[in-house]
Amino acid sequence: MKARPIPFSAPMVRALLDGRKSQTRRVVKPQPDQSLDYVRMMFDWNGKAQAEFETPPGYHTPLMYHPLCPYGKPGDLLWVKEAWRAKHWWDDHPPREITDQSPIDYKPYEDGGEWGRARHARFMLRRMSRMTLEITTVRVERLEDISEADAKAEGFSPGWMGDALPETPIGGGFTISSPGTYASSAGHFQAYWCELHGYDAWEASPWVWVLEFKVHQQNVDELLKARAA
Repeated sequence: MKARPIPFSAPMVRALLDGRKSQTRRVVKPQPDQSLDYVRMMFDWNGKAQAEFETPPGYHTPLMYHPLCPYGKPGDLLWVKEAWRAKHWWDDHPPREITDQSPIDYKPYEDGGEWGRARHARFMLRRMSRMTLEITTVRVERLEDISEADAKAEGFSPGWMGDALPETPIGGGFTISSPGTYASSAGHFQAYWCELHGYDAWEASPWVWVLEFKVHQQNVDELLKARAA
């Protein structure tokens, strides 16, 4: 069993905490060549998860591509990185210098008295993480192939588009895109994806890793220690 970091935005952290999120999608990098078709998921002799892509039978130049999933395989753990802050007297110190005894606040964008500046999720250390995800399934699919049920598992619900979500291109069968419009769970997921990755990100419909997981609201090392006891 391996443990790897994975960053989440503030809305997705709230969905994890609320028990609304049990899936996440991450772009396969680099993307397979357009001539390649997806064949299956594979697990090598080390138990690593990888996807198999190859050219269709009879293609003039046989090609294969086996991207390795950087997030692991079923049974592996992902420790959640999120925005955070320490006490203000640590503001001029890098995260590695903040002592284990110093408390961490997970609401970095609220007024907070002694709390210091907001720090990006990328700077969160493993010992500061408060949530661990246990991978149950790994697969790949095209981004726009997401189902309504999977969009709900991503943490989205049907409802009116919020003013914070931008207008997004119409694509993938979803025509609900602007604030003030009622959207399906998949429509909300589409808008949020475009907010994060750009207005043309949905139309590109890249291959994505689909990770399904169980959420443990516990630090990864505390979880491993408890399991070893």
